[in-house]
Amino acid sequence: MYNYLRKKGYYIEILNQNLNKFNSNNYGTLLMMDLEEEYLKSERNKLFEDISKNGLSLIVIGQWYNRFILKKIKFFDDNTHKIWFPLTGGSNLPALSKN
Repeated sequence: MYNYLRKKGYYIEILNQNLNKFNSNNYGTLLMMDLEEEYLKSERNKLFEDISKNGLSLIVIGQWYNRFILKKIKFFDDNTHKIWFPLTGGSNLPALSKN
């Protein structure tokens, strides 16, 4: 997606801090790709305000999320020598949507 947008002439800046640290007034659109992180309540509140009051546009692109499949997926972790169950799928949209 990065290469596609750059070829179309868009400037892309990669946010390397949490959502509380960027000034949305400097941007037209926030593109959130493949969300796997948990977000603080303060980050979610700020993002809601940036969108609803400051006019920031939001595009969310994720691979997949299915809580029923997550319950069935497990893997063996070589470091801990234990069976692990993932907390998120390919995209953690519920983490962004929590109150």
